Amino acid sequence: LHLFPPGGFGGLAHLVLPALTLGIGGAGWYARQSRSSMVDALRQDYVRTARAKGAGEWRVVLLHAGRNAILPVIAMIGLDIGTTGCKATLFDDQGALCASASREYGVDFPQPGWAEQDGEQVWSLARAALADCYQKLGRREPVAALGLSVQGEAVAPVDRLGRPLRPFILGMDTRTGPQNQWLRQRFGAEALFQRTGMPLHTINTLPKLAWLKHNQPETWSAAARFVLYEDYLITCLCGTPAISRCLASRTQLYDLHQDGWSAEILATLDLDPGRLALVVPSGTVVG
Repeated sequence: LHLFPPGGFGGLAHLVLPALTLGIGGAGWYARQSRSSMVDALRQDYVRTARAKGAGEWRVVLLHAGRNAILPVIAMIGLDIGTTGCKATLFDDQGALCASASREYGVDFPQPGWAEQDGEQVWSLARAALADCYQKLGRREPVAALGLSVQGEAVAPVDRLGRPLRPFILGMDTRTGPQNQWLRQRFGAEALFQRTGMPLHTINTLPKLAWLKHNQPETWSAAARFVLYEDYLITCLCGTPAISRCLASRTQLYDLHQDGWSAEILATLDLDPGRLALVVPSGTVVG
């Protein structure tokens, strides 16, 4: 359960999110259930959370939602974070579209071949889209779950509070030719592909991190964690640095055979796995 304080989260003082799910294409596990089982499961989540947190805290939740009883589930939100814009879409428990809102943002090209983005601006505009979408609903109702779908291999270093230390390096950025040559010599192109499922390419997160370590060592050392947009936004929403297995496997840092971050690849970068997000299956409730 995650509660946003009054005035927080873009002013959504009455938005209650018992489950933040992550997964490509919507509200994760819940979206794969039948309508009746989905509603029953989410209602049970309300009850379990109430019992776990104690009656006093649960009363705070109900008062915060402006009601005095456990409410039926009526809404789920999908939040899509694209390269040049974001969109929030709200559905009821029958799968019908209730409201949507979007915001646009830019991509910076500070040097030829570079493509970067202000992560804090993306988060701010995503919050605005969520607030606008919820307000369009026209009534104050609890939201059962929020699912994320995000652009791919963009990466940024963040401090211990999850704030970016520099702009995100986007997937379309092509500065990492020398780093890919180094990876070819270090691991071999075919061996790296067999391990990670990703061919040598400038789109991957691994060469971007290698570039950052070599060219901006102070930023590299200062970073508490390195995040993609999925784990960055989940951290912003509920403080949990988690990433789906699907997106982790796109980084070229993930060992498909070991089903986890590759110890050998991380050791080559002298990168502690604690500086990466927890990997969980798509649809996992993370906050």
